[in-house]
Amino acid sequence: MSRNRFFCLAIVALFTLALSGCKSNNSTGTTSSASPSSNDMSASSANNAASANNATSASNSMSSMMGSATNLVSQLGGKEKLDSLSSSFLGNVKSNPTTSNMVSGQDTSSLTSKLSDQLNSMLGGGAKAPLTNEQIDAASKKNTPETNSALSDTFSKSLDSVTSSQTVKDMINKTVGPKIGGILTGLLQK
Repeated sequence: MSRNRFFCLAIVALFTLALSGCKSNNSTGTTSSASPSSNDMSASSANNAASANNATSASNSMSSMMGSATNLVSQLGGKEKLDSLSSSFLGNVKSNPTTSNMVSGQDTSSLTSKLSDQLNSMLGGGAKAPLTNEQIDAASKKNTPETNSALSDTFSKSLDSVTSSQTVKDMINKTVGPKIGGILTGLLQK
């Protein structure tokens, strides 16, 4: 999910939560008097407090999710784990009959380093990415849909070998999985 879409969903969720906390509890058809009773004021104060707690809780949850989305490298376990993921992925690509022809005869140590930098950049680690999004998209179009799918599956399996956290795997797969075919093809062309 793109960062902009995530922020929009988070804002909508907070807005919805705030509105649900502001609904009136007056379900009877009677009109209110000019002077509110102490029971009405207590209920109103309790509703306001509950709304504030819900909004704070939602805000804290959103901040936590945004923090986790901004640096998945540290959640994965650091640069060493990212290097291990890159190496594992390229090893799996070499051993997969569907994709092995892509990397046959290639210097995988150089490719591993470039792939690690690309992933580091995409996952919030701060490295300089060798490829732009436009280059990744253009390279992805050079692959068949089957090849891109096979590379995405291979990446997911490689990710299983470096982390057991399902949340981290899901977030990394959503960020990188659909683009990994273009990333590998683009890096091979550099």
